[in-house]
Amino acid sequence: MKRAYLAIACSAAFILVTIVACQKTYNKDNPSVQTSVNPATGPPNLTTKVSLNALFKDLRSTPETQCVTAGIDQTVVFNKGTKLTFYPNSFKDAAGNILTSGEVCLEMVEMYKPGDMIANRASTVTKEGDLLISGGQVQIKATMNGKEVFANKYGIAFPQPAASTQPMDLYYGDRSNSDSVVSWSIAPPGNGGTTATGTVADTSTIVYLFDSCSTFTYINCDKIKIDAGATTTNNFKITMPDTSYTGLTTQVFLLFPDYKSAATARYYDYADLSFNIGNYVLPVGIKFDVVVVAIINGDYYYDEKTENFLSEGLSIAASPTKMPLEEIKAKLAEL
Repeated sequence: MKRAYLAIACSAAFILVTIVACQKTYNKDNPSVQTSVNPATGPPNLTTKVSLNALFKDLRSTPETQCVTAGIDQTVVFNKGTKLTFYPNSFKDAAGNILTSGEVCLEMVEMYKPGDMIANRASTVTKEGDLLISGGQVQIKATMNGKEVFANKYGIAFPQPAASTQPMDLYYGDRSNSDSVVSWSIAPPGNGGTTATGTVADTSTIVYLFDSCSTFTYINCDKIKIDAGATTTNNFKITMPDTSYTGLTTQVFLLFPDYKSAATARYYDYADLSFNIGNYVLPVGIKFDVVVVAIINGDYYYDEKTENFLSEGLSIAASPTKMPLEEIKAKLAEL
């Protein structure tokens, strides 16, 4: 009798292990990475994790550093034209005390083109999945004597190629975890969330101007793109040529050149070797490009598929080729 119970228990355990081994699951800490315990279809176990931020670190833009003096009115302009205006009460320490003296050094990454956003793993999509029309985004870090400095209130101006009547809002971005792509939330009223019209001229420069930004982090000049037509969600995919290209080695971006916007194809499906867009809300018929960047065994691979138009059930076959890092950087700079 004991032997019968033992045989039943062993059979149940084997069935349970087999079921678990065939399951695929999205990594809850990083939705861009899907893992599997079935070696035939994915990584060998559920603990497999790869930091894509670390994997693609060499693609990132080198921050520009400029230093200002706390406690006085001061303006600084960065290489791509982003202007920061500081007031006597603009800086505070970790305890919330206003800094009235001392040198504050600002590290700035400016992202005004979709290629900049890909290189820095930043999107133009809200946390709710809405596509944003972008007037540019930046990443700012402030320090004094090696310690982080925080923002109380300061002005930020995003340069534009031409005047526009399109109103824009200020968005603050973050990563849901240390390895996710940057997503965005609108700045609350009174914290830089005043709509700007983009027609303010400063000598020869047209800017979107916000005078009450309250954070040093990812900051975006955007407006939600709203379409009255049909939308698509997650039945569009980009298929990879083989099993080397997974969520552990590859990032896939959709670029919307008419809006200077970028979105990630966030989810990977081991069953058909494809990436899909998850719960993004995108209008049917919108023009987009696909950019694939992968690192496999230390080598970079790259592909572009341009002039696509989104439709329900659309499938695009990617064909990345090996390419030197500097050549990929040059291609991204042209996007």
